[in-house]
Amino acid sequence: KPVVLAEADDPMVPAKAAPLGARRAEASAVEVVNAQLAALFSGDWDGAFALNSKPNCARLGDAAKFAGVVRSSASFSVLVDKGREVEVWECGSDVTVRARVDGRPETTFQFMMVREDGAWCTDGVRVEC
Repeated sequence: KPVVLAEADDPMVPAKAAPLGARRAEASAVEVVNAQLAALFSGDWDGAFALNSKPNCARLGDAAKFAGVVRSSASFSVLVDKGREVEVWECGSDVTVRARVDGRPETTFQFMMVREDGAWCTDGVRVEC
């Protein structure tokens, strides 16, 4: 069942979610994705980057390059747009995120999740067509 996270001013939006901190190892894949979305939305690029797997971090380079990829992509930039709405749900070991912003087409992302050092991490993200 999807977890619906509405407008940016809504207290249920992941941008206002508490960081995982010490409970990261117990966090579900969905909770990790919500924390990553919260970090992206709030501009915490270091925090969002830290939730990626080691191979994904190696592919992306660093938090600044990661920010550049997200901001410059017509698809991924919806994740940081003001007024965006997202739905997040598990799909096997992956997590699906559907994002909407007024005036833009709905975009669905598949977050590929892996266990690394005892915690869920984002190993990559595909845009579904």
